[in-house]
Amino acid sequence: MSDGIRARLGKRIMTPASSPFSNDIVMEEIPKVRLPAHLTFSGITDPRDHVISYEQQMFLSPYSEACCCKYFPTTLTGVAGEWFRSLPKGSIKSWKKLKKRFCVQFVSNNRPERTTTELTSIQQERDESLRDFMARFMKESTNIPNLQPDVAIFALKHALREGKFRDKLSMKNPSKIADVLQMADAFIRTEEFNKAAARLRNPSDTRDTKMNQSKPEGNSRKGKEKKHPNRQRPELGAPNRFDPVAEGSQRHFRMVGSRYARDRSGDDLS
Repeated sequence: MSDGIRARLGKRIMTPASSPFSNDIVMEEIPKVRLPAHLTFSGITDPRDHVISYEQQMFLSPYSEACCCKYFPTTLTGVAGEWFRSLPKGSIKSWKKLKKRFCVQFVSNNRPERTTTELTSIQQERDESLRDFMARFMKESTNIPNLQPDVAIFALKHALREGKFRDKLSMKNPSKIADVLQMADAFIRTEEFNKAAARLRNPSDTRDTKMNQSKPEGNSRKGKEKKHPNRQRPELGAPNRFDPVAEGSQRHFRMVGSRYARDRSGDDLS
């Protein structure tokens, strides 16, 4: 470092002996930045994902390009850190160049890019709800880089089952994905409302199953016998045939009969 720079800064500056950064980046003072602990790259994942996550964190504040360059090596571990330390002295003059060299170095870790061929092969299943299908279709479409809206809408029309939503897309012929999603939301809410109404009209068999499970097996007497297996039944004797009305009538007839017999015997003696 030149004496002029030292005098202008008025302080002692610690610099690495062989920094990959240019002198301008090395000499620029930067603020303290606290990066998340999970923001690291060891050389085994997609480098583009790491760059995106790092830039999102650094763009939260108006940090300078030198600040982005200096803090980036602190996120590199393992073979990625070794790669950075092997860069030639003063070869990095901007964040753009550092980002490019980083992505090229670990390009073999890039995820395979999906194409519209995978998107056009998607079909809505027979029992798949519109909500589930749209979520699956949109997830697949986001993995396709530079996907044009007209291509995505064309693939969606051919992926849908026959129905009112597909007919609506054909009639309206929207050109924006946002319009398609808005239309889909209306049909999704209608579909889910109709399903809920159908369940209210035709209750499921779970209620009947619960009612059947609540009924005891067999009649109540058998159930009691199962609960008290050791209790013996009382022996039943001959039925009690006593009838007070009948007994009174018989006693009356016996009395009348005996009196009639005495009267008859008196008549004979006279």
